[in-house]
Amino acid sequence: CRGFVAAGGGGPQALDRGSLCRRLRASRVLLVGMKGLGAEVAKNLILAGVKGLTMLDHQQVSQEDTRAQFLIPGGSLGRNRAEASLERAQNLNPMVDVKADAGNVDTKPEEFFTQFDARLVFCPLKEALSVDWSGEKAAAALKRTAPDYFLLQGKLLLPVPCSPF
Repeated sequence: CRGFVAAGGGGPQALDRGSLCRRLRASRVLLVGMKGLGAEVAKNLILAGVKGLTMLDHQQVSQEDTRAQFLIPGGSLGRNRAEASLERAQNLNPMVDVKADAGNVDTKPEEFFTQFDARLVFCPLKEALSVDWSGEKAAAALKRTAPDYFLLQGKLLLPVPCSPF
């Protein structure tokens, strides 16, 4: 857990390093979107020693992915991104339960999300800008990720209040 520091100031709600590490190691994380940034975040979570990580991505490996996403081995063009990333991700830390899910986040039932302590969602800037963030559908989508962060490829879009793992 070295290298991870609790955000925020001190005070009665501040976490000591040992407590933060224990919570991190007990966490089950859903990571939606396995492009370049998703792979980097997956690597960091796996090396930090989370209990479990599920990589969810319904897209196929593109030519761009073979150059930008280091968890995808050569010869994976056309395979599912999450599944192509699985073996290298598992090899980073055998103590972490790493899974790949080739499903689409939009078709997952609400119950699916309750098995995770934290959820990270990545999407391309063009896709995020096409959404009417004031609409009911967007509010429902953000509700799914309420305790976590909604992230753009390479850039933080909207910090949502963070809850404990």
